[in-house]
Amino acid sequence: MTYRLVGGGARGRSFRFGCIFTNFTFMGLPVVDSLYGQEGLFYFVIFIIPFRLAYYASAAPLLTPAELRPANRSALHALRGFITPPVLAAFLGLFLYVTQLPLPTLIHHILSTVGGVSTPLGMILCGLSLGGFRVKDFASPRYLALPALRNLAIPALTCALLLPLPLAPMIKQLLTVFAALPVASLLAAFTIQYDPDPASRLESGGAVFLSTLLSAVTLPLWAYLAALIFTG
Repeated sequence: MTYRLVGGGARGRSFRFGCIFTNFTFMGLPVVDSLYGQEGLFYFVIFIIPFRLAYYASAAPLLTPAELRPANRSALHALRGFITPPVLAAFLGLFLYVTQLPLPTLIHHILSTVGGVSTPLGMILCGLSLGGFRVKDFASPRYLALPALRNLAIPALTCALLLPLPLAPMIKQLLTVFAALPVASLLAAFTIQYDPDPASRLESGGAVFLSTLLSAVTLPLWAYLAALIFTG
């Protein structure tokens, strides 16, 4: 719907992807862990599994211009989009979390170390994707539309929809925080990979940059409001 509302093209592709996917890994996991602890993190990890599957599988079809898409895409080719290292790692991590299987000390130390650097590395990747642009390139009201939708309108709508539902307060808060997360950081990287148009790259880069910047204010605000609304 957002694709058509903004007139399609590069802008429509960025809006479509940005409205569907948030930065649920690099920002979502540490934010949820700090706010709701291991219990909240467990629920959040389960909740984002289908989003993670769709995230990596749909990047190419959602962000590739129509004229550059392959004419015939086999079912096997589509299935390969779901079988990726991040998706497999998510299922493996969930299995280990549920079963609490002990790992050898060395392997546990390696995984803990790698997990500890994943968040800053993700943000570094986001920064590298935006490094080809100048900050003044994004200094236009045009690039505020998607961040306003992603950071303000969507979490407000989510909050309103959750109010009458018979869910635990923590679940409602988690869903609100998920909706309030900024635009997926890999939007800029995926656009560079799938769309050669400089306008598309500028559109996606501006959305990621401004949405992430604004989330420093909007994300704590929505976390506070969610706690206030759903726990009284």
